[in-house]
Amino acid sequence: MAQGMRHSHNRKKYLQRLYVSSVFMSVGNMVFNAVIQAINVDHFSRVDNNIFATLFACAFLICLIEYSKERPEKSRRLWAFYLIWQVAGLILPDLFHLPPSVSPIMYAVFGNIFMAEGGFFYVIMGPLFYYTLKDRKKLVFYYTLLSAIPFLNAATGFLGKISCLRIFGSPFTVQWLTGIHVWGTWAVQPWNWPYIFGENFQWMVIGALPIILLYNGEKGNGRKYFYYLFYPIHIYLLAFIGVMMG
Repeated sequence: MAQGMRHSHNRKKYLQRLYVSSVFMSVGNMVFNAVIQAINVDHFSRVDNNIFATLFACAFLICLIEYSKERPEKSRRLWAFYLIWQVAGLILPDLFHLPPSVSPIMYAVFGNIFMAEGGFFYVIMGPLFYYTLKDRKKLVFYYTLLSAIPFLNAATGFLGKISCLRIFGSPFTVQWLTGIHVWGTWAVQPWNWPYIFGENFQWMVIGALPIILLYNGEKGNGRKYFYYLFYPIHIYLLAFIGVMMG
């Protein structure tokens, strides 16, 4: 996404593709889940994957930062409106009592950064990659620093313990807003390695760093539209196989 934003000839169309794909995927998830539930399959886990929503939130945030730099006189109003828009996207589904199957569509329509796949934790990686593309040392430093947050949380439960104070709402709210696994971490013994490696392993995103560093910055094979189809199809196919296997 960061490379796409950097090299795209038309950012507006790029954003449109991501946005439309995220909304269509949210609708597709609703239809897929309804079909599977209609079959009366036991032990069915809902499909909520929608990386398009995350990529759109990342790309839009980058555009917002860039525009704020170009037009600093409009920066405050712009960020204020963006914050109001994000809050509205969070509360409207509850305000209108939308069912859980429909709420993700509303989140996608609003481009909500907190309810996108991976939450704010993944969304913030978009600007991180974008602004460190030409400086690998900075990329390694900030990516490692970001990965250390869920690791320390898994090891010590510090976010879970802070969330129990209810300064920022319930523990679920903190997990919801940050995108970092918080629920139950306050009750886990510190430095519980089976838990760190076997249950709360979100910090393992650090393992992607060597692969990221291997990227040479060159354009791929150009089959961009193929991946817009491949992603949802492979998600639904794997989910269907999982359901059939019980």
